[in-house]
Amino acid sequence: MTLTLECAQSVDPEARALMGALVTVAPTATHNTPPTIQTRDPATILAAATLVLTVPGAILATLEIKDRLERREIKRTLEALKEKLAEADGSAHLTFPSGASVDLAHTSTDAAVDLMIRELCGVK
Repeated sequence: MTLTLECAQSVDPEARALMGALVTVAPTATHNTPPTIQTRDPATILAAATLVLTVPGAILATLEIKDRLERREIKRTLEALKEKLAEADGSAHLTFPSGASVDLAHTSTDAAVDLMIRELCGVK
């Protein structure tokens, strides 16, 4: 391998001396040989295992939050309906295709939401 440096005549003597020093340095070739036995850092293995084990839990937690938000919307709607029925002295029954029925005036909102989810989503 050769190194050729060319410089303009207007370069000051210091720069010429540095360039001369560079020309005399012989580059050394380095060869990296792969290790014969691969070792892995235990912390890396632990971090990878932790990541793999936490992903399903994170997915389940996300789905649970989504479910709670949906229940909150259904609950608000049912509570508003119950208030309107109480003001009008009326009653309402929710009847599902399976034959299950719930009286909104005499059932808690949580119980009505649970029954709706069981009946409409097929959750037992």
